[in-house]
Amino acid sequence: MAKFSNVCILLLGFTIIMNFSSVLVAGLCVVAVVTCACEVWSFLAHYMKKKPQEMKNFIINTVIKLRRNRYESVLSNNDINYTRYDGVRSKITGAHIYAVGSYAETMPMSVCRDADRMVIYEQFPLVVRNQQRGNCLIAKENSHEPLYVLLKVLDHMGLDEECRSLINNDGYLESEGFLDFYIRRLMIEAHTDTPTIHGPSASFPGTTTFVDKGTGREFEVTVEFDMVFCLKCESWPGNCFDYFTRKRLNDWPSRGLLESIHGLPFHVVPIGHHLSSTKNIEWRYSFSIVEKQLILGMPEPYVKCMIVLKALRNNYIKYSDSEKPTPFCSYYIKTACFWMCESVPHDTYKNTVLISKVLDWLIDSYHKGKMRHYFIPQQNLIRHLSVKCRDDVRAKLTEVKKNLRLMVMTPTETELFQEWWNCN
Repeated sequence: MAKFSNVCILLLGFTIIMNFSSVLVAGLCVVAVVTCACEVWSFLAHYMKKKPQEMKNFIINTVIKLRRNRYESVLSNNDINYTRYDGVRSKITGAHIYAVGSYAETMPMSVCRDADRMVIYEQFPLVVRNQQRGNCLIAKENSHEPLYVLLKVLDHMGLDEECRSLINNDGYLESEGFLDFYIRRLMIEAHTDTPTIHGPSASFPGTTTFVDKGTGREFEVTVEFDMVFCLKCESWPGNCFDYFTRKRLNDWPSRGLLESIHGLPFHVVPIGHHLSSTKNIEWRYSFSIVEKQLILGMPEPYVKCMIVLKALRNNYIKYSDSEKPTPFCSYYIKTACFWMCESVPHDTYKNTVLISKVLDWLIDSYHKGKMRHYFIPQQNLIRHLSVKCRDDVRAKLTEVKKNLRLMVMTPTETELFQEWWNCN
């Protein structure tokens, strides 16, 4: 068949040179194309028959690689410099602002629904564990839900005059009132409309500016900014210090990475546990800045795995806004990838197998009704979900795993941004 194909190509060239009729040229072109197509099809059929799993992995890995490279050409640390200013940030004064979440973790825009900002006003008091001194809040940890704390106010005069009304009769700072107060303050400073509340955050419209390092070209993208008002902690919680010493099968996080995150800022955010009778005065520990650093130091296959799973969640595991808290959020995917990165050898699995392994971890967690928090394993992240709800999520995750090949290779509407980029 190969010899015949070569003969057709030679004949095609000869007819052009000799100015034969266009009909003959067209006919020979059709024969040559069909012959070559038959050869390719024969090769693929032969290869898939002999090595179906290798061919499947090759196709899916190639698609993932192409999509990842395409996203990186728009939004990677190597090619695009994310400038830290936006419509909301420029109007906030007297505050430290940290970019966290998927954007800051270099996730592609296809899996980012909003941009997260942690806001810590300079006059906020410091959260401490046991020191009795001045303008500080004492953190009282909850043995049943160790991710949550109560904040005892020592010095009422150390708070803003308006914030003093947020202290209840027992001397604890109210988380719900705190969020409402600073949302109103931001609305006045930034001249924004009433935001949408998502847990401990307030969602405002804004713009983010990107700069192409190669061309110097700037462009703005309109996004929703989730502003989370936080209080800074003096040190890590007492119930997660074994995180730095626990045994790990892999050398991840490395000793150097552990030392670097130990000194990063640490915060509490104004949100209580869903089942708590005192949730209006409860605060939750936030590891967002630490998680950002860990992802930046995570092996690439796990980052790719996280990207694919977040994209699959956005398109195939959806829940309505009325189901709060959501039965399956992107934070659970991040948690699963952190645990797997500790326990699965980094050179053992290819991308598709790794994705399946992470899905297995999630499916097993929902089956058992227990998902351990990465930094505080005593905290069960899905304890509040009913059996019926957990079974529904487990069924959807199982369906995703079953049809992983098809779902990964199916284009999504989130790629429209790349079309916008190419047209501008």
